[in-house]
Amino acid sequence: SLLLVLRLGNPPALIVTIILAVVSATIGGDVLADSALWIFAPSAWPDTAHTVPRMTIALTLSVTFIIALTWENLRVLRRPSN
Repeated sequence: SLLLVLRLGNPPALIVTIILAVVSATIGGDVLADSALWIFAPSAWPDTAHTVPRMTIALTLSVTFIIALTWENLRVLRRPSN
């Protein structure tokens, strides 16, 4: 969300956050959580990653996202503003 705010402004970041929350609530709170669609609902991972393989996938993706997005946020924040 921070990266979207930095690059595009508040409205796009808010729209993407709301869409992600709705998708996560829809998939994570339904029968769909038991299918392969659980991967597209990161906000619901604490409830849907209830097996060791799912937990491993969720943890790996979370750490990867955190590292990549932190690096990108720092890069964007360090560049000079016009």
